[in-house]
Amino acid sequence: MKKILLIFFLTVMLIPLYSSWSIGGEAGYALSFLDTVTTWPNTEYRPGHGATVSFAAEYDFENGLSLLSGIRYIEKSFVYYHTNSGTVISNYMEMDHILEIPLSLRYSFPLGDISLFIGAGGYIGVWFASQWFGRNSSVSENEDGTDMITAIGDLIPFDSSDNLFHAGILAEAGVSWDLLENLRLDAVLRYEGSLTSLVKSYQKNMTHRYFDTVTLSVGCMIPIGGERDA
Repeated sequence: MKKILLIFFLTVMLIPLYSSWSIGGEAGYALSFLDTVTTWPNTEYRPGHGATVSFAAEYDFENGLSLLSGIRYIEKSFVYYHTNSGTVISNYMEMDHILEIPLSLRYSFPLGDISLFIGAGGYIGVWFASQWFGRNSSVSENEDGTDMITAIGDLIPFDSSDNLFHAGILAEAGVSWDLLENLRLDAVLRYEGSLTSLVKSYQKNMTHRYFDTVTLSVGCMIPIGGERDA
C-alpha cells in the first residue's frame, strides 16, 4: 500500500505547477467476469457486481491530448454457482476489494461544449480485502450429510496462494460536457483486463483466475493551476 501511494504522489509531483491540469473524481458501477476453469460438473462462474470510486488528476497537453491518473477503489466480484441433481448446493458471490493507480492517455474530439474522448493505458494495484455473500455447503454431521453455510459480507482470510499484486490494461471511451467555465462533467465507459492472476503460480498446473471488468462512471473535473505556455 505504501509503495502504491508513493508512486502516485511522485507522479503528481512531476506535473509542472504552471501547466494546464485538473482534479476531480468519479463514481459508478462495475461488472466483472472471472476467467478461470473448473473440473466440477454443473458448476458456473457468473459475472459479479460492484462499485467504483476514484480521485483523478488530468494533465492537458493541448491538441486534444491529456494524461489521466489518480487513485481508484474498485470492487471486482464473481458468483460461484453449483448444483447437484437439480438442487442448488452453492450460490455465493465473492467480492474482492482492490485499490488501483490507473494511467491513461486520452484524445478528445471537441464539439462545442461537448467533447467525445477515447483513451488507453494500464493500472497497478493491490488486492486488500475479500468478502463473500450467499450460501455454500460443507460436509458435517447432519443427517443429510451437508451443512448449508450462509454469509452476508463475511471476510475471507488471505493465504499463501493469493496474489495481492494487481495489474492490467485499460481502454475507455466517453463524453465530456463543459457545464461551467470551471466545471466539466464526464461519463466514462471503461474496460479493465487483468494481466495478473489472483492465484500465485508457484504450484504446477495451478488454475489461474483473471478478472475482466467493465465500468460505467460519472464524474466531474475542475481546472486548477496556471496557464500552460503557448
